[in-house]
Amino acid sequence: MYIKIPYEFDPNNPFEVIDLPQDTSAWLKAVYKHLECTTIDVASTIFPDLVLVLDDNGKMTDDWPSKINQLASALYPSFWDPIVGNVILARRSFSELEPLTREDIEQITTFYATRF
Repeated sequence: MYIKIPYEFDPNNPFEVIDLPQDTSAWLKAVYKHLECTTIDVASTIFPDLVLVLDDNGKMTDDWPSKINQLASALYPSFWDPIVGNVILARRSFSELEPLTREDIEQITTFYATRF
């Protein structure tokens, strides 16, 4: 399971738990579809083992300020560099990206419940 955090904030449904394929090629194709992009990057979060998978070119369009993802930006350790577009939250294990654990999802749910 992974968490998709859309940039369009809905207080009743701030994020979506999604499944992604295990096969690397199929995983990447699914990520591109969820993020609506063609290149990705990985950014750290305030949680040591969790990362944000995001559109590498998210800030390359003129309308990027309208796509600031406030929920994902709250997880990013830099206040001056907002996260743009849809984001997928994953677990980092060495150089691999893995699904989140139930504990990770509970931790994120608690984090958002106390802030938004």
